[in-house]
Amino acid sequence: MLQNDGKFVKVLNRIADLVGLNLLAILFCIPIVTIGASITAVYGCIFRIQEKKEGYLIKDFWKLFKASFRSSTIIYLVGVLVIAMLYLDYHIFAADRTMNALQILVIAAGIIVAEIFTYAFPMESYFENTVKATVRNAVLLGISNIPYTLLMLGLNTLPFFIISKIPIAFGIWFLIGISGIAWINSFFLKKIFQNVKIRKDV
Repeated sequence: MLQNDGKFVKVLNRIADLVGLNLLAILFCIPIVTIGASITAVYGCIFRIQEKKEGYLIKDFWKLFKASFRSSTIIYLVGVLVIAMLYLDYHIFAADRTMNALQILVIAAGIIVAEIFTYAFPMESYFENTVKATVRNAVLLGISNIPYTLLMLGLNTLPFFIISKIPIAFGIWFLIGISGIAWINSFFLKKIFQNVKIRKDV
């Protein structure tokens, strides 16, 4: 008979946590402008679970969402605006073959924005800092940890690639796509964050 502390039960409990967290993330992403705060709350809950500090999932998520709403939303909205501008610039430059070098610069800038998103939201849940400092540190951490950065960027974009090829995979993403990727990324992020001492405790 399975014991509550058995490995199998622990795995099932963890999967249940991630499914619940994923559904909360999707629900709170529906207004679109709240995506940044929702992703921040996801990472905050995951860090709490890993450090065995979790309470009630919904309560923890809502608390983290509210605490990071302003800063995470600013980072998200500014990032989306920059991406939209880069997208337009890319297509403008694509119309002129003499501007290939500028296209490359636009792509590079887009990668930097994606890098900032990859680090900034987890950092918002892990550290106490200003928006400006968070963005600056996200860039610095991304550049100084290129292998981890590329790996996480790949993981973040993998679901979109898979769904484009296998549409039925959307069902898996809906259940565990956001929280599952965040769970994997969290192990890399915690290694990167080890040298940073300031923590956020909300």
